[in-house]
Amino acid sequence: LSGLGCDYEGAPVRAPVRIEAPSDTFDEKAFTAETSTALDAAFAEVVEKSGTTSLQVTVYRPGTGLWSAGHGIEPGRTPFWASVGKTFIAVTIMQLAEEGELSLDDPVVRWFPDLPDAQRMTVRDLLAHTAGLPSANESEEFRALGRALTLDEELGFVAEEGLLFCPGSMWRYSNTGYALLGAIIERTTGQPWRAAIADRVIDPLALDRTFPVETDRIEALVPAASGHGAPVPLDAPGAAGAIAADGADMVRFWHALLTGDLVSTASRDAMFAKLYPMFDNGSYYGLGTMVVDVPDGSGRTLVGHFGGMPGLGALVAWSPRDRAYIAVALSGNGDLSGAVANAMLRSLPGERSTTDPARQN
Repeated sequence: LSGLGCDYEGAPVRAPVRIEAPSDTFDEKAFTAETSTALDAAFAEVVEKSGTTSLQVTVYRPGTGLWSAGHGIEPGRTPFWASVGKTFIAVTIMQLAEEGELSLDDPVVRWFPDLPDAQRMTVRDLLAHTAGLPSANESEEFRALGRALTLDEELGFVAEEGLLFCPGSMWRYSNTGYALLGAIIERTTGQPWRAAIADRVIDPLALDRTFPVETDRIEALVPAASGHGAPVPLDAPGAAGAIAADGADMVRFWHALLTGDLVSTASRDAMFAKLYPMFDNGSYYGLGTMVVDVPDGSGRTLVGHFGGMPGLGALVAWSPRDRAYIAVALSGNGDLSGAVANAMLRSLPGERSTTDPARQN
């Protein structure tokens, strides 16, 4: 044993991604006509070739311009981002750690005394998906309920299934881990996690087109495409990803995270310091963040977070190579979100911002 949990025994971790903060503030000015035309053409081609039911793409290059386009989105409907919302939870936890309300190395037993191996499991493990927790949303029994699970149901599932491995020793994605993080936020702040995210992230950044999803707001969302697996209610992810927003807001959120406007630069860097290999080759997980080395020979790396549910896909990321942020939300085959992002980034002309927003070392 090393510390609270076990020594890591999984596949080799990736080298850290180091972000150099941009010097500009978020600016919604438009791109030049040349760039906008190139993006418009690329978007039309993506819509034609992807077969998505709906699609929204936003591209932002700091100091240069902002562009956004949508297809198949009914007026009054807002895109759903699924697990992209995990970063909102992670940022809130990092803020609480900075304030001394908790530590990333606190054992989870502090909040969940009856959770198996909770003395050896840390807040950091929950953020990184190294806690060994099974994911209740993968259970056929719970999926059949067709609703969000209660915290007691999540905890009961873990008690019945047990841990998959000793905390810290391996990596496995767990939405249940983020359900517990939502509860930790609530028990630490004394307010629902949705309210905490609004007070700490959404309102300070004036993300007027962003909201945590609750049952009574599902009708305001872009629906999932049918025929892509059993439908899941869009409030079901809870703290593991029930976030709705337009693309510009999601890009603004990630820009604020990388600039150090939401957490200190030390906390931001910690979110990318240890990157665990995920399911797909070239994909890695930090603390509520993802890094994907795109396997197309371009040398492009996406620094952000992906999300998906049956009939939905999304991602928000910073591309150091392109000096640009991109947000993609679609209904249809969620696996296409990365391909859409790469196609749009490839269409950007070679102009560069007068600032250097981020750099991968």
